[in-house]
Amino acid sequence: MRIVSVLGTKQYIEGSIVSLNKVTAQVMGLLVVFALETSVLNATSSDALIDILVKKGVLTKQEAEEVRADLLSEAMGPPEEKITLKGDSYITKFTLYGDARLRFQWENAQEEGPTFDANGEDENRFRYRYRLRLGAEYQFLDDFKAGVRLETSESSDSTNVDFGGYFDKTGDDVYIGLAYLEYENEDIFDLGLVDYFNFTVGKQTFIKRFMMQKAWWDGDINPEGLSAQLGWEDVYIDGLNLTLRSGAYVVSDEDDRVRGSEDGDGFLFVEQAEFAYSWQPKTGIKFAPSFMFESNGHFTNPEDAGTPDNENAYASVGDYYVFFMPVELTWNMLGYPQMLYGTYGVNFQDETTATNFGANAQSEGHNQFFNIGYQWGKAKKKGSWQIGAEYRYYGAFAYSPNLSDSDFAKNATNQHGIVFKVKYAMTDYLYLAGTYFHSNAIDGTAGANGFNEFAGSEFSQVDLLQIDLNWKY
Repeated sequence: MRIVSVLGTKQYIEGSIVSLNKVTAQVMGLLVVFALETSVLNATSSDALIDILVKKGVLTKQEAEEVRADLLSEAMGPPEEKITLKGDSYITKFTLYGDARLRFQWENAQEEGPTFDANGEDENRFRYRYRLRLGAEYQFLDDFKAGVRLETSESSDSTNVDFGGYFDKTGDDVYIGLAYLEYENEDIFDLGLVDYFNFTVGKQTFIKRFMMQKAWWDGDINPEGLSAQLGWEDVYIDGLNLTLRSGAYVVSDEDDRVRGSEDGDGFLFVEQAEFAYSWQPKTGIKFAPSFMFESNGHFTNPEDAGTPDNENAYASVGDYYVFFMPVELTWNMLGYPQMLYGTYGVNFQDETTATNFGANAQSEGHNQFFNIGYQWGKAKKKGSWQIGAEYRYYGAFAYSPNLSDSDFAKNATNQHGIVFKVKYAMTDYLYLAGTYFHSNAIDGTAGANGFNEFAGSEFSQVDLLQIDLNWKY
């Protein structure tokens, strides 16, 4: 049960003790406060105590009823505190959250290659989509926190499902999007070694834990494994913070009972060191040299489905080693937040990656990826705007299409192009947004040389328009 504050009741009762001498009134007031604060809302004892105060003349009958009403109101608490949880003696906070989105989407993908006509082939597609996410966070004693979230769509990089089917519910299945346990503290075992420590295990969000832009890690992808962070503030100079991050995630779990599957499990490892310097409020720079390495992951005899189910995914992306450096510069201008950001990356095992992709082309010159963008404003409060523009370059063998933004170039590689986005907060919880993606093939002859064998990179041009209505609750 919840022990509620009775400060308001204490003041009310003390103000009513007028018929007793000063000492008796103080003693009686203290006894009342003590009894009420330790009763944990025991109705019988509270009523009995109030009845005694009425008999002693401390309270009138009307005042007694008002006290009972106050106690009942405090016991019920505000609407968000009415949920009672089993084991709430070790749960200090419970948060229920969610969001929903309606989306109209148009896409056009033009394809080239030996299997298409000389003029190429246009593919127009109109989609009416929605998503729903519902989550809960539990804050425990001893600095532990747990989270779960249910969401629509089984895809690894999308929570969208389509309208249609004459009002059926075949696309309305609910899946587990998050299930994690997190430990967070200002130190490790009170040794004074760090200023911040976090350890998370389970199915978890990635972008919130690592400095990485959505271009290279789709915001709907939640890896499964463990993450750790160590942080220090004001390193050598005021305003300079250092955060070390590490992640190890299971990509594929091979069935060891099948011959040839031994030691075939696939893992994704991420290491990052973020340097953040702020010389005044809301103004600063961050950069984070990072490494990403995927081992095996060939999905030969997987325990589950194996191949990622996002569009144009590829089952055998293992054995690549990527260095990338995200950078963000933030400042305020005329009261509006501004951000200039970008990432440069290179795959040091591009030849191995090309072989795993089954490509015939030489990989030289196709192992780099980068983006640069600008964002004005932040659509968080009613009436606020957010506008952004970004350029992206994605070499054919530079990065994994299983991780990158699924909305850009339909997950294809060998693409470069632009992204425009505008967002308006109609209320504090209701948003209207529009996003346009445009990309072209980097190497126009790549299809004939074999690039088209991997991840849909036969696209000569891809256009995508999304109109979203989002609300959170």
